[in-house]
Amino acid sequence: GSWQTAAATPSAGDVVQVIYVESTGGTNDNGTIPFQDTHLAATITPQYSNSKIIASANCQMYMNNTSGECSMAFDFKRAIAGGATNQNISGDTANSTAQHRSIGNGELTAVIPYRHVDAPNTTSAITYTLQYAGQGSANTIVGWQSKADSLMLMEIKV
Repeated sequence: GSWQTAAATPSAGDVVQVIYVESTGGTNDNGTIPFQDTHLAATITPQYSNSKIIASANCQMYMNNTSGECSMAFDFKRAIAGGATNQNISGDTANSTAQHRSIGNGELTAVIPYRHVDAPNTTSAITYTLQYAGQGSANTIVGWQSKADSLMLMEIKV
């Protein structure tokens, strides 16, 4: 499901609009995974060019390994309509550790929140996609859901 709302006449600091999407549930990925897009993506068209965009996601992940250490990194990819920008907004590369979770031997199941404040300086449509990466030589990472994963984008007027 998804929904959208907007303020009537926003002042500085007000939420101008909110875009919300969620996954349909079910298994996401199996095995050791490279840095890649997930099923969570949403598009927002800022009303003001100097707005801040807050991207906020929650996803339920499972990590398991038998030796060494494994970890999971998160970031948002930003793609502005017209090809102006297509990058991980933490400013890092495909090995981004904008959000990093790590375990030694064993397993971890968690609902992981990840948030980022962006300043895209545009009124063109922007698509934010949650990305994640498995890291470490011994990791097996499975994304699973007993509830929907979610992604929310908020435009804040400056």
